[in-house]
Amino acid sequence: MSIPKPESWVEVRPEGLYVRPGRFHVDPTRPVEKAVITHGHADHARAGHKAVLATPGTLAIMAARYGVEEGQARQALAYGEPVNSGEVELRL
Repeated sequence: MSIPKPESWVEVRPEGLYVRPGRFHVDPTRPVEKAVITHGHADHARAGHKAVLATPGTLAIMAARYGVEEGQARQALAYGEPVNSGEVELRL
């Protein structure tokens, strides 16, 4: 079985890295439909996303910094816990 090359499933967009088969951005710098936030630094954990997946600690940092955004879907994921998004299983 051949391993797909990253450029076949990860795309660099103005908002940041987009994972096509998972339909999400990783640490986007602009608001997006679905953001996977890897840590709470301000250059990654930004406001305005429609959906956010992050650790409970990162979600708490974002809530303290920006408030809880109305209509935003927030999913807490512990480190190492798997979750599926589209065709991708991801872990923080």
